[in-house]
Amino acid sequence: MDNAQGNNPSTPQATESIQMAAKLPSSCGFIRLNEKGGLEVEFYDHGELAHSFFGNDVSTYYTISTEQFPTLVTALQQRQAMHSLDRVAAQVDWTDTSIYGLPTRVAHSFLDIEDLLEWLRASDLQLHTRTDTWV
Repeated sequence: MDNAQGNNPSTPQATESIQMAAKLPSSCGFIRLNEKGGLEVEFYDHGELAHSFFGNDVSTYYTISTEQFPTLVTALQQRQAMHSLDRVAAQVDWTDTSIYGLPTRVAHSFLDIEDLLEWLRASDLQLHTRTDTWV
């Protein structure tokens, strides 16, 4: 049986990025499923500080493997119970429990990319981190 994406459900499919706001005007965030099915959170900085340290724009990627999705979803549900984000709750189908709905649910559970990253770093989730620069 095919999934909503029209592909074999056992084959992970990358999804389009969902953009998140950032506190700094020279930064933003993106959330997507990568080609291996993991949740990828990208912090993109194109400001002066990034240019002075790296010589150009910089992206830092934080990846959560599919094996950690049950832990992520449980932690996200606990956060939702403690924090009311009424401004975005109406925009999200909270009944969509597919992995393809996960990036949207995560993005709409936080005020901005820094809020999400702070939460991820404080969580028990194992994050794979990598940095890319365009020098």
